Amino acid sequence: MVNEIIEKQNQDENHIQRTLDYLLDFCFDEKMLTLYRRLCRYYWDINPHATANYIDYYREMYDS
Repeated sequence: MVNEIIEKQNQDENHIQRTLDYLLDFCFDEKMLTLYRRLCRYYWDINPHATANYIDYYREMYDS
């Protein structure tokens, strides 16, 4: 899913955000966290403010 978004240069913010929402619930798993970070890096160029929010969401869930 993440690879497809990036390879096709998909800029559909709703699709990207739904994917990030899904991945966030599984970031306790190292592979899922890697995908989450990769998609955040891609999304940063599209919407840095929203991406910063997703970084904060991760920190709230996993860094506390």
